Amino acid sequence: MPDRITDPNERDIDYVWMFDNLEGISIERWFHQAGCRRWHTVERNTITDSVEP
Repeated sequence: MPDRITDPNERDIDYVWMFDNLEGISIERWFHQAGCRRWHTVERNTITDSVEP
């Protein structure tokens, strides 16, 4: 992958999907598609991959 992305569309995709996965607690939005079909905010520990509501 090049160091600089010049195409605006590719740059937007890179911004949305290619984020840093830092160690520690990450606050994320999850969609419970198979169950209640609602959005939930969870805290995920990126080191242990444990999730808290």
